[in-house]
Amino acid sequence: MAKPAPRTPGDLALVRRLVGENAKDFGGRYAIVVAAMILFAATTGGTAWLMRDVVDGIFFTRDENLVVLIPILMGALFVMRGVANYVSLVIQAQIGNAIVARLQRRVFDHVLRLDLDFFAKTHSADLVARMLQQTNAARDALDKLGNVGIRDLLTLVVLVGVMFWQNVALSLVVFLVAPVAIVLVGRLIRRTRAAAEAEFRFTSLVSSVLQETALGIRVVRAFNLEGTMRGRMESAIGEVERRSNRVATMTARTAPIMEGLAGIAVAGILLWTGYAVVHSGATPGSFIAFVTAMLLAYEPAARLARVNVQLAGRLANIRELYALLDTPVPADDTGLPRLEVSAGRIVFDRVAFGYRPGETLFQNLDFVAEAGKTTALVGPSGAGKSTIVALIERFYEVDGGRILIDGQDIAAIALGSLRSRMALVGQDVRLFAGTVRDNIRFGRLDASDAEVEAAAGAALADGFIRALPNGYDTLLGEQGIDLSGGQRQRLAIARALLRNAPIVLLDEATSALDAESETRVQEAFDRLKAGRTTIVVAHRLSTIVGADRICVVADGAIVESGTHRELLARDGAYARFHRLQFAAAPPVPGSDTPVP
Repeated sequence: MAKPAPRTPGDLALVRRLVGENAKDFGGRYAIVVAAMILFAATTGGTAWLMRDVVDGIFFTRDENLVVLIPILMGALFVMRGVANYVSLVIQAQIGNAIVARLQRRVFDHVLRLDLDFFAKTHSADLVARMLQQTNAARDALDKLGNVGIRDLLTLVVLVGVMFWQNVALSLVVFLVAPVAIVLVGRLIRRTRAAAEAEFRFTSLVSSVLQETALGIRVVRAFNLEGTMRGRMESAIGEVERRSNRVATMTARTAPIMEGLAGIAVAGILLWTGYAVVHSGATPGSFIAFVTAMLLAYEPAARLARVNVQLAGRLANIRELYALLDTPVPADDTGLPRLEVSAGRIVFDRVAFGYRPGETLFQNLDFVAEAGKTTALVGPSGAGKSTIVALIERFYEVDGGRILIDGQDIAAIALGSLRSRMALVGQDVRLFAGTVRDNIRFGRLDASDAEVEAAAGAALADGFIRALPNGYDTLLGEQGIDLSGGQRQRLAIARALLRNAPIVLLDEATSALDAESETRVQEAFDRLKAGRTTIVVAHRLSTIVGADRICVVADGAIVESGTHRELLARDGAYARFHRLQFAAAPPVPGSDTPVP
């Protein structure tokens, strides 16, 4: 059973992994971004530097040469700054979009390879959130690291350099407030991280409630559950709102912290410079350049203070994303041999299996489905009938023993090859977005339109399909909700017929149908089973009385087997099931005997 791998230990390791996975493919474009950011920082520092010449050269000494030169230089710096910012933002956006697309493909590919244990424990809405919300969080994190962690940091370094060049003493005074800001912002980061993780959990809950309501709308309406579902959604949305407000509040608290500390620093600097100019005869140019650099440095410094708080939320999402991507998948089996089906004989040889550690469903299960014959599995609910089908498909791996097809151990066969030789029709028919033709063609993707329609005809589905608004090109509603149960089953049978596999698995495929629909579907099943090894799981004994062999599954074993007549004559478990189902059955018209 696959278990999620331990989470990445810290934010720094998480950032290192995120950057490391993308640096190789996007390194060249990131180099252009960094060069543009360096130019942005240099031109920002240049505007502050020029303020000294503006004040002392133009306004104080009235140098006519500088009257023309300084404005030209200032304008050129702003143009270069704008172009550099444009280049960095556009390329970053392109890189970010490419990374999101790559992560989404990677997540989907990984999910496709996970075993069924994972899906049994993970809500589909959680997967949707990881696919959309968390992959976008990766882009946002990289954007923050680029725009703030690089551009603003470089700009701040350049402006601090200007400040120190103009006045070392004043620069040191400004830096006295930095430790206070670091301590206060650090506390916010820890609180924001916890709030962001909780926000994601409740966002997933909103998705799950919406999805369950949409897919189960008939049950919701039938049992008047609108109020209940509305209450669940209101609770989930309310929690998301509260958590989001908390994250927003934590992030916004950096503003009064930075504003207050900056105000104290600016007031002190203005007091100092004003005194020096008035009483010491100092020229104002260097002080103006210093104050300009300090004011320009405020915004990047504030963004740097906020970025850790903002990153805390993104990294909480990325941590969950990597937890999914680190979930182990079954080993690659592309090098294993392909299954060669000559007859289709299936043998369970002392098979042991349990869904959970310490629990055993089967122990030394021996079972044979003869080639080209129909073998039916009956028994009480929970006995393991559907599990036998799942083990043949290798949805789960056995804990002991072997499952053989024509003498080949399926555990040593390439999985894709194994499943390509089987056609599965279950009780819960899954139809996908697309047309009726598309859904049948999933049985064999290279099938022609004529083959699709022939399979539908053999499944007794052609008539109702052609009556649909656009025939085979009719778009289906979600899960085929606009079709009846019998119609969905016949589409599933058409899909299985089109696959033309030598082994057919029917897992309670008629249990949800009415008598009339079951009759039509049973006729289609007879065509599907012809000449193929077929295993049928059924609760309704009327559907399997003609099986070549009937096996009764109970207590993790096959307790008896034989034909319908043989088992009735034996008066064992099967006969008891038969009496329970048919004791009250109406007589067949024109006969004094009940249905078999």
